[in-house]
Parts: sequence; structure tokens; C-alpha cells
Amino acid sequence: MKRLASHFLILSPSNIVRRGIAEIKENQLVRLSSLEEEIESTSWFTGIIILSLNKINCSEVNIAIKNGVGEKVTTFIGSYLSEVEIGDLVHIYNISSVNLETLTILESTKITELFY
Repeated sequence: MKRLASHFLILSPSNIVRRGIAEIKENQLVRLSSLEEEIESTSWFTGIIILSLNKINCSEVNIAIKNGVGEKVTTFIGSYLSEVEIGDLVHIYNISSVNLETLTILESTKITELFY
């Protein structure tokens, strides 16, 4: 079992968990919770963790991100997402270097796949 935590977890454009923890076992989402205190064996990722039912082509998205500076991450990435629920098999991504107050894309924003 892996625990991943971030400033934000995005399960769909309308389902965002602030300071969230996702517990993943064999690519299956087992549990979601809020980060109230430090939990042993939790990997912290700066920015946003996205859980997606679909595989995202990070190279393609990173090229498009360069044209999306100032845009909301949820608007930009929304077309790649479906509603993720406990028990779903997920692909896990980190979007780093975003404006965490407004969740907008910056010049240095980048998406990478996390292999857990």
C-alpha cells in the first residue's frame, strides 16, 4: 500500500480534495482522506496529484500547457478526467509548479506520471 499526499488531489474537475491523501494498492484507489497530521510512509508531492481512469500522454499535455499559462488547472485538464471513485484502477500524475492560491498554470508548470 502506498500513500500519496499533496496540496490538492483532483479526482474530477468538480471533486478536489485540499491537502489530501490517496491510498493506492496495486493501482487501485483504496481510500481518500484529508492530511490532518503527518502519517508514516506517506510520499509528499508538491502541487497537485491527479487520479485518472485514463492514461494521459504527458508529452502532449506538457506542450499544450505552454499555451495555457494563467488558465485554471481544472479547466485545462478537465477533458482528460472522469469521476474517480474508491475501488477504481487509476493512473497517477503530479502537476508541479502551479499557483496554489488560484490553481492556475504558470510558465514552469509540468505534468509527470507517478509510477506507484
